[in-house]
Amino acid sequence: MANSSGSAKPIIGVLTASSRKKTKGMIKLAKLNKKAKTTLYFFSRHDVNFDRKRVKGRYYDLDKKSWKNKYFSFPDVLYVRGASGTTAGKLLKRFDKLGIPRVNPITQFNKGELYSVLKKDGNLSPHLPFTKKRR
Repeated sequence: MANSSGSAKPIIGVLTASSRKKTKGMIKLAKLNKKAKTTLYFFSRHDVNFDRKRVKGRYYDLDKKSWKNKYFSFPDVLYVRGASGTTAGKLLKRFDKLGIPRVNPITQFNKGELYSVLKKDGNLSPHLPFTKKRR
């Protein structure tokens, strides 16, 4: 189903550290998105305009095999991929207040804490690689 701008619903916004960086994984998501028949765009925190309620996003044109820019409405669903830090956290809180759900709600975690938890598990600890803390 399309919205008033002609975009297929739902609209999925992928928050990245940089909307200019292009990866094979992003192209793969675009290909999968075609099967899902939704609208998918990539953006960074710099691309959001809350006053105008729009996002300058990048999308991959599968027919022309090239990246294009376009203004999109706010996403119906947010996929956080690679964005972290205080500024990204503030942006995510604003999207949360708008009621925009996230596919993956955890944006960052402490690898040292995760390792400590896994090390305590008798079934997993023998399979963990040697790890040395940085000073």
